[in-house]
Amino acid sequence: MVFVKLEISERGNFSYYDEFLYIMSNIKKISSNNKIKVKKLTSVAFIYSAISFIFTLVFLLFYILKKDNLYFYILCFFSFIFIFSVVYFVMILNKIKQLRGEEGTIIFEITEDYVRVEKNGVECKLNWNEITSVIINKNTICFIPRELKVLVAISKDYKEQVVSILKKFKKDSLLVDNSNLYL
Repeated sequence: MVFVKLEISERGNFSYYDEFLYIMSNIKKISSNNKIKVKKLTSVAFIYSAISFIFTLVFLLFYILKKDNLYFYILCFFSFIFIFSVVYFVMILNKIKQLRGEEGTIIFEITEDYVRVEKNGVECKLNWNEITSVIINKNTICFIPRELKVLVAISKDYKEQVVSILKKFKKDSLLVDNSNLYL
């Protein structure tokens, strides 16, 4: 008894996966405050890298001028943070590339009982009693679970179909439209 079944063969864009990864990595924060503007995970990682690079340069300069061991230890600390944040940034880019490169059709279903996404035999399913909210962001529509076991998301391109079926099932009280946060 499927009411909405979408078979999506096109790959999502870079921004969709970037936003999706941010939501996955910050799901606790988002589930406790669903009126939050979702960022791109690559932007966050880039900012960490830039800030740690600036601090590395500043403490390198202090160390060169003062030759104090304290500055050397602080320089080592920020150098480590910089390297870690660059590796994190590259890992995010590789994950997005991997997700975009996957072949296969995505099957997205909404019924009276559950929401389900399946791709290449991997299924993510949430019953309606497990969902706290359905958040519409800049690029994604996410079904936020009570327990952080699985996240179901779809491109915002399908907003009209999702909203209409939520209204049909009288689940529109779960809907949180954050689209206006991105204007």
